[in-house]
Amino acid sequence: MFIPKRVLTAILLSSSVRCSRSFSTAASRDTKVHHFRLANNCQGRSIRTVMSLSSDKSMSDAETSEQDETVSRIVNNLENVRNRIQAVCAQSDRSVDSVRLVAVSKTQPFESLLAAYQHGNQRVFGENYVQELLDKVQHFSQLQQQDDDDNNNNNNITWHFIGTLQSNKVNAIVSAFGDKMDQLVIETVASVKLANKLNSAVASQQQQSAPSNSKLKIFIQVNTSGEASKGGLEIDENYASILSLCKHVRDECLHLRLMGLMTIGAPNDDNAFDKLKHCREAVERELGLRDTLELSMGMSDDFETAIAKGSTNVRVGSTIFGARNYSSKQ
Repeated sequence: MFIPKRVLTAILLSSSVRCSRSFSTAASRDTKVHHFRLANNCQGRSIRTVMSLSSDKSMSDAETSEQDETVSRIVNNLENVRNRIQAVCAQSDRSVDSVRLVAVSKTQPFESLLAAYQHGNQRVFGENYVQELLDKVQHFSQLQQQDDDDNNNNNNITWHFIGTLQSNKVNAIVSAFGDKMDQLVIETVASVKLANKLNSAVASQQQQSAPSNSKLKIFIQVNTSGEASKGGLEIDENYASILSLCKHVRDECLHLRLMGLMTIGAPNDDNAFDKLKHCREAVERELGLRDTLELSMGMSDDFETAIAKGSTNVRVGSTIFGARNYSSKQ
């Protein structure tokens, strides 16, 4: 049996966490990172068995050192982002628990997600491409099969899809989550057609799997900048288009849960956040809701401003993982 090098590396990383516990349960996060080499050695037979199943050679010292540095960098970046979120929440008299950090991992290798998950305690990830999302979900599943530690599994990961979702990809993404629909959030719904397609796919999936009342959570995407390059419904007079779609989801899509509104504003344009807030106020007023809809707004360059403006869901990628590599998407 052949195990891809990417998944093999993830298995080694997972093994390092279990072995590091045997050294000291009180070890610091950075110490655990540097236990990686020692953990590889102490796993002995189990790691050699895994290695024998792969045609790849074991990582060199240089590769291992580079992996150590990557883990440390991601963990430190996550801590920095969380500290910044905590600071702006304190200034805004908000609980830090009122803001969800979505670590946008698009184009990032699986090893980077695993570092954030295992060493950085990150549990929410964002992806832009359907196939990449499905691949990463599968990698976590393969890793879980190799791991006999019941406390180390991917059942508490939530995946946010934040890219353009084509109708012909809906069944694939919904079926991948099966009876775990609560682990998926679609943030880019902007049409009745897509809402209906998602609703039908969830209904069909629930008929095939164990009975479940779990609904697929969605955000309605709003184009607050008016840029043609940005997706979402444009803000028209009295928010008519946005209100119409929100009502449709509430009344006709019984397998969907309207979680909130999402926007990708223009760079350096804080007005986008105010526009989305006003839009939410109109929707909640029209639908008879009261402080229930979330606001997904704010990215690496402006998430602090977005939180100060009321964001409950920030999408931060490069500030955590570093520059993205789109070469594989060409």
